[in-house]
Amino acid sequence: MTARIFLGGFLATALVTTLGATAHAQVTGDTFGTPDTISTVSTRTPVMYDTSYERDVSTGTWTQTLTYGFARPHVTLSTSGNYTSVDLVRSPGLGGQTGSMNGLLSIRAAKNWSLGLAGTFNHLSSHDIISETSQRQNRLKLTSEYNLSPLRFMNLSAALSTEFQQDHGLTARPLGKPVARLLTRYAANGDSVGVDSIFVHDQRDSTFMSGRQDGLAVNMDWRPMKRLQISGGATGARVNPRTKSNLKDFAVAPDGTPVEVADRATFESPNDNEIFQSKVAYAGQRLS
Repeated sequence: MTARIFLGGFLATALVTTLGATAHAQVTGDTFGTPDTISTVSTRTPVMYDTSYERDVSTGTWTQTLTYGFARPHVTLSTSGNYTSVDLVRSPGLGGQTGSMNGLLSIRAAKNWSLGLAGTFNHLSSHDIISETSQRQNRLKLTSEYNLSPLRFMNLSAALSTEFQQDHGLTARPLGKPVARLLTRYAANGDSVGVDSIFVHDQRDSTFMSGRQDGLAVNMDWRPMKRLQISGGATGARVNPRTKSNLKDFAVAPDGTPVEVADRATFESPNDNEIFQSKVAYAGQRLS
């Protein structure tokens, strides 16, 4: 089922890109990043889709890849995707899948102003007969960069970026044998009125992280003399991710009644980072 869904996504992406729609793009992981240099000539990479299946005595592997891109004087777009599914032939129900969709869109909005959109979407999962684990990671980043030369032989650049981040993990597993757990009962006013025993047989553990990372980068390069170079830069970033966890127990009461108990938690982990650097280089005759 997962393979068919991913294949459908590949074919839909190929159709959209063929019609000239923009796609999400690859994030390098840098805090800032700038759009790639805009091409001065027009080129186009056609939609290329490849699929293969390999099987040996122990495994069966299905691989799919998709690429597309074009470059025009003011716009460049590159996209790629891959998906791999592995099943262990000698262990029915045991296997895993991994896939990603990446791309980069760069636009020259003005002579000295460039815009970039970059994104990456990853998926990893594994399963056996009784349990399943999956992880998803989504990143979407917007970048605006401006370059100017206020003085002769001086170049200044400034880049603003905002990245939207999401991570989602899910694990579903049985406990093998029921585990007793005490469950406190509360009245409408919040007072404890007793304790019940339940027997947990399955668990579902889910975590979801969402946040936004903002960044600023400023760089300067100046050559006031032929053999003298002065350069400097400053970068800063701020991120405030929020993570929600949800652990759900599936249990039965002593009389056989099904019971579901959820333990929820939310926490934040803000972080700031600043870097400053400078450099002065002189290439002249060596002093005696």
